[in-house]
Parts: sequence; C-alpha cells; structure tokens
Amino acid sequence: MGLRDQVFQIGREMRLSSLLRLSRAKTSVPVLCFHRISEDQDLFFPPMRPELFRKLLKSMLRHYDCISLEEAASERRLPRRAFVVTFDDGYSDFIETALPILKELKIQSTHAILPGLIESEGTIWTQRLSSILTQRRMKDATSVSDWGELRKNLFSQLKVFSVNERNQALQKMEQDTGVKGEGPRLMNWQEIQRCAEAGVEIASHSLNHEPLTSYSFSELKQDLQLSKELIESKIKAEVKTIAFPNGFYNEVVLRVSEALGYRRALLCDDLFYTRKASSALKVIPRFVMGSSSLAEEVLRAEGLHTYLRQARSWVKPQ
Repeated sequence: MGLRDQVFQIGREMRLSSLLRLSRAKTSVPVLCFHRISEDQDLFFPPMRPELFRKLLKSMLRHYDCISLEEAASERRLPRRAFVVTFDDGYSDFIETALPILKELKIQSTHAILPGLIESEGTIWTQRLSSILTQRRMKDATSVSDWGELRKNLFSQLKVFSVNERNQALQKMEQDTGVKGEGPRLMNWQEIQRCAEAGVEIASHSLNHEPLTSYSFSELKQDLQLSKELIESKIKAEVKTIAFPNGFYNEVVLRVSEALGYRRALLCDDLFYTRKASSALKVIPRFVMGSSSLAEEVLRAEGLHTYLRQARSWVKPQ
C-alpha cells in the first residue's frame, strides 16, 4: 500500500466519512459518474476494477438509499440520505461487468451514450489520443519525460480544434508514430436495448463526444437533436437527460438543450446536487469517480476531494 492509500485508509478508519455526511445538508445528493468497470490496463484512463466497484457501492448502501436520477431531480420527498449512479460513454464493459453488479445490488442507473459513434463504430477522440500515446510509450518510454503532462497538454490543444482539424491532427500523430489509435469497444444497439429493458435510463452524451461549446448554433442544435432522436428511435422511449461531453457547456448549450426537450443536464464538476427552484432543465453536478483505493473512492463520493480543493483555494500564497 502506497503512502497516498495509507493516508486515505487512516481517514476512513477515523470515520471521516461520517463527519463529512454530518457537515452537509441532508438534501445534498452525491451523483456519481463512472466510465469503465474492467480489469483492462490503461495508462491514462485506468478503469475501476469490478471488485472495487462492488465494494464501493456496498459501502454507499450502508449509509444511503440509491435512487434514480429522475427521482433526485423531481419534487418528490427524498430519502434521509440518497445517492445516484450514472455512467458515461457506453463502453461494452458496462453490460458485461457493471450491469450484473448493479442488478445484484438492486441499484438503478443512468447511462449516457454516443449514438453517432455507435452508428459509425468509431472511437472517442480522447480514447484515440490515449491509445496513440500508450502504444508509443510502450515502444519507447524514455522518449518523453512526463507522459501524463504530454497527454494533458495535447488534450488542452485538441479540445478547441474543429472536428476536421482534430481528426487531421490525430491522423498525423498516427502516421508519425506508426501506431493506430483505438479505444475500448462501445455497446451496440442490441446491447443498449437490453440495458434499457433492464431498467437503465438511457441518456444522450451528444453524437460523437465533441465539445458542445466549440459548435456554431446550428451545429449545436443539430447534434443535440439528432442524438436525442436517434436514441429514441432505437430504444422506443423518450430521452430526457443529456450529459455534456467533458462537462463543457455555456448558457447557449443550456438554452438549446431545454428547448429540445431535455429535462436534466449532467455535469462533471465534483459537487453535490442540491435541489433548487429553476427552469425546466435541471442542471446536475456529479462526482467523477476514479480508480484508486476503496478508502479514497468512498471519501471522494462523500466530497472530501471537493472540500480539499476548496480549502486550497482559500489559502493565499505568501
């Protein structure tokens, strides 16, 4: 066990989770955001291991009731303590690994998928970038001093590119490195239909995981409308939730989402969701879960990382 894991384990043993629960309003709901649940190895996007996922949910269920996203955003009275489970991207390990665990524990969930990439059998551009760098690192790890920093810098640059510019840049990287960027498989429509039949709320995550704030107004409207309509045509149910890719949004994105009939908008800014009087579109923050130790992930779900980040911002440099 590394030093970081030891620190979080001590925090858990000192019942820090209980103190965190007592320190906030009972109406504050932790909405958890997961991506992959798998034993696969990934240097830049390590999945949460299945056994860690099961233990984390069991730990949450000892202190909370799991409710649906719809219930959390409704006007109905909440349980004394409640939490929500959501997933983004639509990876195949959801139906292979995560869904059986959710069924076992009787946990409801929402999954935001990418209908454009499902249709084209494509790869999310962030996963494509990570695949290129992972393969390059395996060939020559010493060619770059800090691979994590390199990926971070490339992500910051590529996210503001147009779709064509980004594809050209990634193709150039593939040519220069001699590798092919390929991400983990996404669920197909048959698998998504099975998820919907199992009670999973299917949401939109845009068509292709492009930053919505990079679009023109017409492009934005087309993406949000087509993704909604395509999913609805496949699962024969209304899509009421949109999860903004990478959490990027602005007032225009919110207005267009509401106008197109979305009722819930999911963010990824590591904050609790608290009900507020607002427009028809409920904007819901989420905690993006990692792949660390059980102690750290439990404390993350209780908001510790958010409190620590806020505390650092209060400390002025001398």
